[in-house]
Amino acid sequence: MLSPETVEDMEAIIEALKSFGKGIKRYRENIELGVKVGMVGSVEECRVGLDCLNQRYPKISDSLREEDIMMESFANPFLTEAFIVRFQNTSRLWFKKYNISLDQSMADSLITYVGVPLVNLLRYLATDHMKHCVPSNVSSGLFNRPLRYVYYNGVPNVSEPATMKLPSGEMIDGKAGYERTMRFFTTTNHTAGK
Repeated sequence: MLSPETVEDMEAIIEALKSFGKGIKRYRENIELGVKVGMVGSVEECRVGLDCLNQRYPKISDSLREEDIMMESFANPFLTEAFIVRFQNTSRLWFKKYNISLDQSMADSLITYVGVPLVNLLRYLATDHMKHCVPSNVSSGLFNRPLRYVYYNGVPNVSEPATMKLPSGEMIDGKAGYERTMRFFTTTNHTAGK
């Protein structure tokens, strides 16, 4: 159980929440970049990924309301009476420093740094990103990636070629990536062509 005892402890927790939120934002940016470079999964892969997030964050994924992050199980330790009571000794110092109560600071931090980016990610995956997911007969793994074109609702837009490059300019080679993955996870010498 979390047991902060100082203002600095609480500040460290809020910094961790900020970092978590930055990770969510970066994940979304990477997925958006994947559309442009041709690294998009099949419709089935996209649905499974979204379903996994929905299962992990059931309350906020049902409502798509940022404040519902407060109802997720991982937020509970921050909101218990024992957590707040343990910190009461320094709550006056917190209020003096920030002119806001500790519990309001924690709620605001959970909503701002986790709820907002998580809802934005879930909305993007369910709507905008899903349009770019391809039929499984086009791509169902690294072997057939990157895709040559950006797809919309299962159809390649031949006037919008995928860059097939990382931001560094390095060409993406899905076949080579698949072969590296196979070597790592198996004891066979199969190549992507087999």
